Amino acid sequence: MWGKKKINGTVYDLTHLDPFILRVPRSGDLDDYQISVEFGSHTFTEAFNPLHSPDLAISDGKDLRAFCLKRHGYSLTLPAAIRSAVAGVVCLDNGRMLISGVLPGLVGPYLIAFKIRVKKTKKFDAVMTIVSAHHRPNLDPNLLCAPFKAVIAATIQGRKVDWKKK
Repeated sequence: MWGKKKINGTVYDLTHLDPFILRVPRSGDLDDYQISVEFGSHTFTEAFNPLHSPDLAISDGKDLRAFCLKRHGYSLTLPAAIRSAVAGVVCLDNGRMLISGVLPGLVGPYLIAFKIRVKKTKKFDAVMTIVSAHHRPNLDPNLLCAPFKAVIAATIQGRKVDWKKK
């Protein structure tokens, strides 16, 4: 989806952020949920300002952003982090669903914010859009959380998520 971006003569590959299908196991003998994972521009960009050169510009709909070398580097870990999150928890922070991870060299959590919407097709049950990913050392340690699998199941089944304090 994002392809490759040439900036100041250097080509940056963003194909690691191409959509993929995430399998989320269900209990019993039921087939796994199939989730289409998509990545928004906030996973590898920062706010665009007049000091940015035009070759840094990334347009995501009406949102104009600037390619960020640091966020691009962090984004290389996103697909693996999403896959491993299936066995983890999702936390709720001001209405945003978050997966928290750790990256080498960072003190404090690396957050992956996402949205899920039910969209049943022949290939998948829902779409998970990764809306942002960034370092947040001051994350509240007392967030409401739920198992990732439970969040997916509740969303697809149209039920409320049973959030609990960590």
